[in-house]
Amino acid sequence: MVTAGVNENLGIALTADNLAKSKATQYQELATSRAVAEGAVKQAGLDISPEAASGAVTATVPPDTAEVRLSVVQDSPDAARALADSWVSSLAEEVSNIENQTLPGVEQSEESSAQSIVKVLPLVQATQPQTPHTPNVRMALALGALVGLVVGLGVAALRSLNDRRIRGVKVLEETFGLTVLGTIPAMAGLGRRAQRNRTQSKDSNAEVESRSALLELTGHTGRDDFHVVEAFKELRTNLQFLRPDNPPRIIVVTSAAPAEGKSTVAANAAITLAQSDVPTVLVDADLRRPTVAGSFHVEGSVGLTNAVVGNAQVDDVLQPVSEVENLTVLASGPVPPNPSEILGSDRLEAILRSLAQDHMVIVDAPPLLPVTDAAILAAKYDGCVLVVTAGRTTRDELAKSLGNLEKVNGDVLGTVLNRVPTRGKEAGYYGYYGKSYYSSSATPDQDFDVTSRNAGSTRE
Repeated sequence: MVTAGVNENLGIALTADNLAKSKATQYQELATSRAVAEGAVKQAGLDISPEAASGAVTATVPPDTAEVRLSVVQDSPDAARALADSWVSSLAEEVSNIENQTLPGVEQSEESSAQSIVKVLPLVQATQPQTPHTPNVRMALALGALVGLVVGLGVAALRSLNDRRIRGVKVLEETFGLTVLGTIPAMAGLGRRAQRNRTQSKDSNAEVESRSALLELTGHTGRDDFHVVEAFKELRTNLQFLRPDNPPRIIVVTSAAPAEGKSTVAANAAITLAQSDVPTVLVDADLRRPTVAGSFHVEGSVGLTNAVVGNAQVDDVLQPVSEVENLTVLASGPVPPNPSEILGSDRLEAILRSLAQDHMVIVDAPPLLPVTDAAILAAKYDGCVLVVTAGRTTRDELAKSLGNLEKVNGDVLGTVLNRVPTRGKEAGYYGYYGKSYYSSSATPDQDFDVTSRNAGSTRE
């Protein structure tokens, strides 16, 4: 603590106090000077340089006080305490030397009366630290946790910004302005069924996958599949109420890329419509990679291409599905060398328009991005349904697909968000509320069955 003079009366005391405060501020820098450091190191008997000692000492002056507070950091508690005590002593000695210097123009007798007006006195002895100043384990852990949290949030935000996959109904509706006609849940059970059937069957993997993608067309629909049934019923209802004044009769079902599940949606839409007493024709227009014949166990070697080129009459190549009343399949037929020309022909349009007079026609079309076939079909008929796979289809793919349709004036009736998670918090995020909503108290229809493509199939 810095003191100044003797407090003989109140006025002198106030003056001395102000002087002491002023001197304390001045001596804050002196406290870490080399001169003080040399004296302190010598008194403490430490084997360190004055420069190192100065770097280990911090001097502060609290506001409006005459105190100079010292903080000392050393390798051991004893060394820290010894250096702190010796530092105060060295500072007091240095202040005394400065204050007692002979002032120029002042006689010795006058100087003697002015000696020791300002002094530095230790208030307390240095306390020996009980815990290390560094490393501060608690502080390090807290800081590490904070840094980890910030980094984690940053990485998550960066991944979210860079993730272009479509993950919810909101993106389809608000970002792209599309109508969502249905959300189809992911059906992991079909993958297990496909594996079991593949093991038991001697047919090719493609044929097995195609058939394994079907839920049973006959028999009781189990409770585990009931939420799937309800999802396709919702899609059916929305399709039936599209444009009430001019309802579409020929609907093209497509997707941005292969393996999005568009054949699943097309097949199930056709079945649900047929089971609601709507005569329906499912047309396999994916001439490059047809799947409908294998899914419904019908003959695939005759069909659409035969009718278009005139090798057969349409009625001769239409094949009813025995397990589903009101459902007829027009398979692709032989794979032609010119699929785009077949699909864009006036003959095919005449065939489909004729069928649409007394049927709802669902066209399973190729994906939009690899080939132009789907855009050709969308331009000629009543509208298309675009299948989007949750967590797979990207915004860029969807935007490009919509651009391709816009170029040919194709009418997008809406989208179907496919393979939506049914469990956990992601279900609500994707716009699906889980199978418990449908199956908690309801009983499945005895006469309703539905097909569904295997989530892992690459044939669509």
